Amino acid sequence: MSFFDNLANTIELLLPKEIAIIVLSMLPYFELKGAIPLGISLGMSYRESFIYSLIGSFLPSPIIIFVVTSLLNNLKSNPSYGRFLEKYKKRVRNKKDLVKNLGYLGLFIFVAIPLPGTGVWTGSFLASIFKMEKKKSMLVIFLGNLCAGLIITFLSIGIHKMI
Repeated sequence: MSFFDNLANTIELLLPKEIAIIVLSMLPYFELKGAIPLGISLGMSYRESFIYSLIGSFLPSPIIIFVVTSLLNNLKSNPSYGRFLEKYKKRVRNKKDLVKNLGYLGLFIFVAIPLPGTGVWTGSFLASIFKMEKKKSMLVIFLGNLCAGLIITFLSIGIHKMI
């Protein structure tokens, strides 16, 4: 039994699958890259899995862009949180060149590439770090996330048909 099958069985016992996919797709690193294949493992259609994952994975973006960034700036003065935040910011800054050099196009590409460490969470933090216009950043992040979701869905369809 695969990891996704075990996770799917556990989720089916705890939550309705639609809610589970929305919640899991909101998690950093997991996002829709993990939620779409998991939804398919739960027996959802490709379309349902894509839609619920897209909704859930985008929900953190406005929160990060409008709330979390200013909250994190206030926590910098706390020594415990300050060290953690600096490590995280350093990790995010290591991925900044694409966004810094290409602006909104770079942000789109960064979010659209479905690899670990790219996606809505890091893209939203990058938009905040570079003080990009909030509404435009959210639109670009949504479109990049849509593109990543389509890539993952098509890959999942192909892999599923091969099995």
